[in-house]
Amino acid sequence: NRKINASEVQSIWYRRIHGPKRDCLRYENQLVADYIRSESTVFLKSLPRILKSFWVSDPNAMDLASLKPAQLILAQSLGLTVPRTTFGNSPEAALVLLDNAEMAIKAIDMAYVKLDASNDGEDNSMIYTSRITKTSMREHAGMIANCPIIVQEVIEKEFDVRVTVVGEEVFAASIHIDNKNHQVLDWRHHKMEHSYKAHILPKG
Repeated sequence: NRKINASEVQSIWYRRIHGPKRDCLRYENQLVADYIRSESTVFLKSLPRILKSFWVSDPNAMDLASLKPAQLILAQSLGLTVPRTTFGNSPEAALVLLDNAEMAIKAIDMAYVKLDASNDGEDNSMIYTSRITKTSMREHAGMIANCPIIVQEVIEKEFDVRVTVVGEEVFAASIHIDNKNHQVLDWRHHKMEHSYKAHILPKG
């Protein structure tokens, strides 16, 4: 219920933009509600072309950065070391990697799975990066043909590092999982306790 003059906006934090939630739409007809959400999403995506402010981050750059397979290839081409990886919907490719390394699986894009179309709550499911045993992989490999995934060599770690670049400044933080009783790969897991520390990146 607040009006803002667009000419006064100097910077915009762009983070996980969504259309209107289901309970905000006063239409019982689901098709009409879906249309409104679609139109609202297009409107929000138009704002970077309308508001000539400093965007953090640039939406076009965010879209490109969200393409994990493309980013893995780009990272490797720039000389960064990446784990052995396969992505797509080929069960055969996943099984070849299985024979050479302990594996983890992760979603190509959307980690949130909506299991109940009538509910936007927390009782749906999150797909965390998870280890997968050889037995389980061989048993379920055929299902990969239904939906592309990322299969990646497990790299044992001490902590994760999240790096944010704003203009010419670089900010890095290490993310530590405090609960040592869980061999967890994905620090985003809601059951894990985290601590955050400033981190100095190596030079070069």
